[in-house]
Amino acid sequence: TPIKENGLAPNMVSACVAATSYHLFMNLYSDGIQNADKKAHVCIAAFFIIFGLVNEFKLLSFTNNNDSTSSPAAVVKEEGKKKEESKKTK
Repeated sequence: TPIKENGLAPNMVSACVAATSYHLFMNLYSDGIQNADKKAHVCIAAFFIIFGLVNEFKLLSFTNNNDSTSSPAAVVKEEGKKKEESKKTK
C-alpha cells in the first residue's frame, strides 16, 4: 500500500498532529483559560503555517521523496531481500 511504502503524506501528518494537539489541549489543559478554544485555534493555525513553510522550503523531510530506504517498511523489505540473497549465495 502507498502508506506502507512511502509513509504518510505531509498534509496527513500535519492534520494528525494538529488534531491531536488541539484535543489534548482542550481536554486536559484548558480549565481556567478564558477563550481556550479561540487560543487553541490560533496556535493550530500558526502550526499549519509553520509546517507549510518548513515543508515548502524542505527544511525537514517528512516523506522519502522516492528514496526506497526512507520508510521503515522499505527498510525492512530491503533487509529481507539482502538476507534472501545472502542465503542463495551460501
